[in-house]
Amino acid sequence: MKENGKWLEHLEEAVPTEGYGNRLSMYLIALEAWRRGITVTFFTVDNPENKILIRYSLKLNDKEHKFVSSRGDKLTDEAFDICDNKDLTKQYLEKAGVKVPKGKRFEEAAETYQDILEYGVSLGFPVVLKPVNENAGKGVFSNINSKEELVNTLDYLIETLHYTDLIIEEFIPGTEYRVLTVGEKIAAAVNRIPANIVGDGEKTIEDLIKEKNKLKRANPNLSKKTIQMDKEIIESIEKADYTIDSILEEDEQLFLRSKSNISTGGDPIDVTDQLTEEQINVVRKTIQAIPGLTTSGMDLMIDPDDQSPTVIEVNTKPMLGLHTYPMEGEAYDVVKDIVDYYFPETINQEKSNLYFDFEKILSPLDNLSAKTVELVPPKSLDTIYSKKFTLNGEAFNDRFRNQIRLEAMKLELHGHTRKLDDENLEILVGSENTEAIDHFISECKKLSEKVVITQISEVPWNKPICIGFRKLQKTRREWKEITNKLNADIRNLEKTNKKIKTERKSLKRENKTLNEYIKKIEGKYNKERKQRKDLREKYEDILTENQKLKQELKEIKNSRSWQITKPLRKATSIIKK
Repeated sequence: MKENGKWLEHLEEAVPTEGYGNRLSMYLIALEAWRRGITVTFFTVDNPENKILIRYSLKLNDKEHKFVSSRGDKLTDEAFDICDNKDLTKQYLEKAGVKVPKGKRFEEAAETYQDILEYGVSLGFPVVLKPVNENAGKGVFSNINSKEELVNTLDYLIETLHYTDLIIEEFIPGTEYRVLTVGEKIAAAVNRIPANIVGDGEKTIEDLIKEKNKLKRANPNLSKKTIQMDKEIIESIEKADYTIDSILEEDEQLFLRSKSNISTGGDPIDVTDQLTEEQINVVRKTIQAIPGLTTSGMDLMIDPDDQSPTVIEVNTKPMLGLHTYPMEGEAYDVVKDIVDYYFPETINQEKSNLYFDFEKILSPLDNLSAKTVELVPPKSLDTIYSKKFTLNGEAFNDRFRNQIRLEAMKLELHGHTRKLDDENLEILVGSENTEAIDHFISECKKLSEKVVITQISEVPWNKPICIGFRKLQKTRREWKEITNKLNADIRNLEKTNKKIKTERKSLKRENKTLNEYIKKIEGKYNKERKQRKDLREKYEDILTENQKLKQELKEIKNSRSWQITKPLRKATSIIKK
């Protein structure tokens, strides 16, 4: 299974694992600004739930803008309030002539329970039931096909999830698009499809899921949004008349979920170049319909017959990773569009190809040792030239690696050392001056008499490089991933052990039953064998008796008395006739 997404060169290996997942939009915008010479400040904000909420600001000279993930302060409060209320969003769009699903809001769901049911029936099934102000698909139940289903869903939303303000609307079938807008510009669009796998004619469904998840974990946007085996997936596999051990035909696609949520394993597929003129016009009308809408993620449902769009909702904090790291198709530099929008004076600015250690920057905020961390841009925005060396030899200990790091810092070089194994050490080094790199390597050879370097191999490095020079160790996230993997392996072993114990008990029961059956058969066989023996003995007795009688008859016939009485027997025979 091959991932077809084409990622942006300036972001290749430039996203530390600390920036994966929910913090990706924050990291990408901060990185783009920092590379342009803009100062980035990360800070925490107080909140009633005592969660660590990290925000950031971008400052250039006297100009400063604050951000919450991908949402910047140019977005007006009015636009935020409109988009935060799905019913209000629909009202604004309807006034502008934008097609939206027909529906109604019920602010006190528990008190208007019967009214919701009656309105749902009047709309005609299927319908959608969802909270007024939730995002990322939370609490959304689509394609409800009957009154009974509607009752169950309504009970669940009110009694279990404790939602009070709900919207019920018609279900719009079709293909789901997420369109990212920045200012008046349509920056990119993706088609979000449900979790799926594609066969190769060799691997089982279980192996295909594992392989797909491996690709997702390597994707900064999808690393935590893997396909988790659950009841819905098992039912989807069984509905297609397969099991997890079945092998799909080559290029056969199997959908594992009904919803296209990226968070449950869905795939973002780029469709920017496929947008029709009508779809583009609807997006533009939506931007104009909501005052102060600067950046948004619009959810459109595309009619499969005529490709006409229906706007489902508008989000003010869109997930940028959908477009920078699609599962298939072209990646779009939507981050550049956002920084261009906030700092147009830097559009033609020279940009550094460095990146920063995100974990190191956020660590003081995460452990509450600081409330603010300022990230000063690189001294120079000139291009950094880099090379990667592999040293083969012996005794590449921490002392030697520390000496390398000190030498690199003296020369103001960037990069890292990484111990590959006991005999190989990787050195990535970068500088504006290529001669400094050569000088550094020659110095490394002189650093320690106890280190034996038998070979040095060199390859060019055209990807970004981290600012400063580090002795790479595993990050907290990497250790966490290793721990999670070990825990998962332990759970799998426990499951396997439990399965083996169950199978052993079953085998014991089967063995007992088999032994009882064997005993029964043996008893029956022994009884039949005894009967056969008795019959044979009886047969032999009869045979012996028969031989004895024959002998006696022969002796009678040969006797003198039998000869004397022969005329008498003959006369008697004649008289009887």
